[in-house]
Amino acid sequence: MSENAGSGRNDSFGGGSDNPWDDRALDDQVGPGEAEPQADNTQWAESATPASVTAVRRPLRPAGAGNTTKAGGQRPVSAAEPRRREDSPKSEKRRGRWLTMLRGRTAATGPGDDVALAKSIRRPLNEPKNIAFINEGGGTGKTTTAVLLGLLLASLRNGPIVAVDASPGCGDLGNRVPESKRPAGNVRSVVEGAGRIRTLDDLRAHMNRVAGGLDVLAADASTSAEAVFTSTDYVRLTEILREHYEVTITDCAAGMVSDVVEAVLDDADLVVIVSEGGDGVRSSTWTANRMMDRAEAKPKYKRLLDDAVVVVNSRHDRTKTNTAKIMDFYRNIVRAVVEVPFDQHLEGGDIIVLDKLSKNTRTQLLRFGDAVISSDGFNQ
Repeated sequence: MSENAGSGRNDSFGGGSDNPWDDRALDDQVGPGEAEPQADNTQWAESATPASVTAVRRPLRPAGAGNTTKAGGQRPVSAAEPRRREDSPKSEKRRGRWLTMLRGRTAATGPGDDVALAKSIRRPLNEPKNIAFINEGGGTGKTTTAVLLGLLLASLRNGPIVAVDASPGCGDLGNRVPESKRPAGNVRSVVEGAGRIRTLDDLRAHMNRVAGGLDVLAADASTSAEAVFTSTDYVRLTEILREHYEVTITDCAAGMVSDVVEAVLDDADLVVIVSEGGDGVRSSTWTANRMMDRAEAKPKYKRLLDDAVVVVNSRHDRTKTNTAKIMDFYRNIVRAVVEVPFDQHLEGGDIIVLDKLSKNTRTQLLRFGDAVISSDGFNQ
């Protein structure tokens, strides 16, 4: 990685005033410095108000852009974003500032809102979709967030859902779900056995199917040179998965300078950028600028960024990071932003169980799922 990338600077990718992913305005908010007032832990109690930011439309998007399907019909609107008239960019920014000011102080989400979000997530898709979870840096909660979305979609949708570890080496995806009760395969066994896979059951013989119906395809944990997962392997793998799965969730390893990540982005219908704290912001902006730098050769990268969902993880109950400022930064440059609040169940790399999440986390997870299903990439 270049010196600029390591320092969090975007100068080498045109990080000037015209670059929406220039994170320098956040330096006084997310870098080291004096401690912010300590967070009130009661905000994470079951009765607390959930963090409020989801599926906020990109302010500068032209009126009506991305709102139609291939067939010419109206694109479904996010359940978290009621249909309304198009306002000016200035009004959108003003609305964003109010949402930031009201963060943590809005009326509690009621059961009816959760029901509406769940209904939105169940909307049918016209073809198989692939979601890529990316970030240049590690430790942002990317794998955890990918598993959370997979478990949610599998619990609410009828079509089969699979989460795949696309790490070139040994990834961590398989460690966040219960161990398989029978011998399971991995990405390597699927690619090598492709000629013998005819049905979904044939494919599931390689999977670890967890409670709720999510299929998990782990990375090859072997240390041999032959076990390295390549871009060619990934292309072959997704060809097989798209034949049998409604949604594929691809968990990429940290790092964007990889032919595997390029293959993932080439196949993706939607990207989810997972950020956490100051370092997470800098690695996510580097990730976006890496894609923007290549957008001339690959125009799809610009479309993926315009349609992206950013997930901001709060992985500590006490933090010096101004999360509201970070949320506001992302809200002005991507289609949807969701905050996953601190949740003790998600700490320590343990097995993830939806029923053990706090009510606040479950509500934000529903909003995350709604933002995904409402994306342009899922409605084309």
